[in-house]
Amino acid sequence: MKREEFNRGWIFYCEGQAADAREVELPHDAMLYERRRKDAPSGNGCAFFEGGTYVYEKRWYADMFRREQCIILEFGGVYRDAVVSVNGETVCKRPYGYSLFRVEIGPYLKFGEENLIRVVADNSRQPNSRWYSGSGIYREVFLLSGERSHILPDGIRVTTLELYPPSVKVEVRTRNCADDEIRMEILDGERVLAEAGGGEQI
Repeated sequence: MKREEFNRGWIFYCEGQAADAREVELPHDAMLYERRRKDAPSGNGCAFFEGGTYVYEKRWYADMFRREQCIILEFGGVYRDAVVSVNGETVCKRPYGYSLFRVEIGPYLKFGEENLIRVVADNSRQPNSRWYSGSGIYREVFLLSGERSHILPDGIRVTTLELYPPSVKVEVRTRNCADDEIRMEILDGERVLAEAGGGEQI
């Protein structure tokens, strides 16, 4: 799949403060916009910030040629209790704040039109971390796009079974989004060293 940076052109504001919305570039730490007070529930682990709920919005025009594609948003990390919506429809909820997650948004897009992507991160329930966590979309976001029949992101695993010539064996496992047969080749430049498919070992 093609992987494109999706970090620019986001509008950010704290919930209930849309009048103070500003454009930001990801990654972005929303907690730095909160007040600090010595009796904040977050304590010294989170630098006495109060925590809050943060809104990120991005308007994105979906070209007509993308209609036949699989389109996925990849979030490196959103802290925390993230809710992702497209054109007002909730497409994903992600409570954990430290791991990468992916959301297929194609079914919710209007092609040939501008679309509203919205991410809400709720870090208001404090304390919830032993150390400074940050808040909001604190890692990069990427747009993944490709054919509907495709190998899933991170869907290839290569294991060396034998490494003693001439009996070199490599196991390649793949995960794809369809039942299509996958054929694999090992190349040395243009020369095919080995090929397999349908569950065979190389």
